[in-house]
Parts: sequence; C-alpha cells; structure tokens
Amino acid sequence: MNNITDNKHISYSQFRIWNTCRRQWWMTYVDKLGGYEANIYGTFGQTVHEVIQYQIKNGRKHQKGEFKSWFDMIYKQNKEQDDRLSISDNQLAEWSEIGEKHIEAFNKRKDLLRGDFIESEYSLYTPINRVSSIHFKGFIDLLYLTPDGDRLTIYDIKTSSRGWGPAEKSKGYEQLALYAYYLRSQTKTKKPIRVGFIIFNRKKPNDVDATLTEHFELGYKASALRLTQFVQSVYDREGNPIADKIYANPSNQNCRFCPYRNDGQCEQSYFLRSNNN
Repeated sequence: MNNITDNKHISYSQFRIWNTCRRQWWMTYVDKLGGYEANIYGTFGQTVHEVIQYQIKNGRKHQKGEFKSWFDMIYKQNKEQDDRLSISDNQLAEWSEIGEKHIEAFNKRKDLLRGDFIESEYSLYTPINRVSSIHFKGFIDLLYLTPDGDRLTIYDIKTSSRGWGPAEKSKGYEQLALYAYYLRSQTKTKKPIRVGFIIFNRKKPNDVDATLTEHFELGYKASALRLTQFVQSVYDREGNPIADKIYANPSNQNCRFCPYRNDGQCEQSYFLRSNNN
C-alpha cells in the first residue's frame, strides 16, 4: 500500500480538493498522477505574492518595471514545468501592466496592514491532533503582530477577476481558519488569532482592498474539526489510505480546472461526458 503523505503531512489544498472532488483527490494523492497544470491566472497570482512579500520583507518601495521582471521570470519557470502554458507577447504585456498597477496601488495603501511585520511565508507544521502522526502543513503569506504587541494577525493575499464578495470570502475563511487554529497550536499562544485578506481585483487594477476579521475563535475550531474528520475517514494513524474506492463529483465548475478533465485519465470527467453526448 502506498503511503500518500510525504513526511506525514497534509495541506489545505488536499482538504480543498477532497471537498471538491474525491476522485481528483485519489488520483493526485494516492495514484500520484501529478496533477500540476500551470495557467496564467496562477502565474499572475504567484507573482503578486512574490513581489509584495519581497518588498515588505526588505522594506523596499516599488520600482517601475519591477513587477514585469518578476512576472517574466516566474512565467518562464512555470512554462518550463508545463509547456501548455502559453500566451502571446501582447497578453504578457497586458498582464504585466495590470500587475504594476496592483503593486503601485498597494504601496499607497500599506496602512491596510496593521501592526509590526514578523515574517512572510511563515511555515506551519504541527500535528493535526494529539493521537495522529499526520501533521498540518501550510505557509502564511504575511504574519504581523498587532500594534499593542498582544496578538498575531494572518494576512492572505488574493487575486481575482471578480473581486471577493461574501461567497468568495466564506470559502477563503476555511483556509485561514485552519491556519489560525494551527498557528495558535504551534506558537502556544492563548490569544485569538486575527485574520485578514488583501484583495486584488484584476478588472479594477488601481484598487486594493482589505478585510479583517477581529474575532475568529468559533470559526477556526469548527474548521479544524472538519479537517480531523476528513483525515480520520481516509487515513489510519500511520498516514496510510484506508478508503477503498473514490467516486468523482463531476460538474462544469468542479471539472473546469481539474488537470485530469480532458486527457482520459478520469472516465467520469464532466467534459468527456459532454463530448460523448
């Protein structure tokens, strides 16, 4: 039997994929079929993360053309991993221009981040509960200490073509709820963790928004319980899979970004079914 948890850990991504489509989860984490598919949206979001984190960590002001340099580099790296990633030079220039406006807008609104910067890409690695050998692993985009030095704040950077309304924020809170819960466990802090989003809307590149949730105690306890129930349903205590067979949950939305949607690996793909009808 394959041990599907390298170093006995799971991430929020694994939990999210399980909730979206259990067949995709099985093919990625048990069959180990890879599942990586580069796209321009992910490449853009990755660049926004990298540039903001680099500038904050090093106390740098934004320099014109800096985003383009990072974007060109990350695009090239991602294309080397997946040659299906391909857009025209004009499209690259358009994406770079949007990114430049995002970073410029953010630099004018750094007051959105309250408190003292601690670390970017802060590493979480802590047991999911007291009896399991499996750990929760994640990386916090930006970790801050409140101005009074009393509480920790997690900031998560999000990019979107539609902005972040109540539905998007509700989904995002699940991730931050888990980060908050396990950060509290890892740091042994007794104070509630604050969480917030920094939102970039690609259709409004000159705007940047932030939303901060002050009290998150009940939310992250409920999310941690759901994660524990997921782990107990599919792994034994040593991290080996115990689920026998996993069925897909095909739909236009669930299959749209699935890496197995068109190559015949998933016989239950929504798109394969549509083409056969």
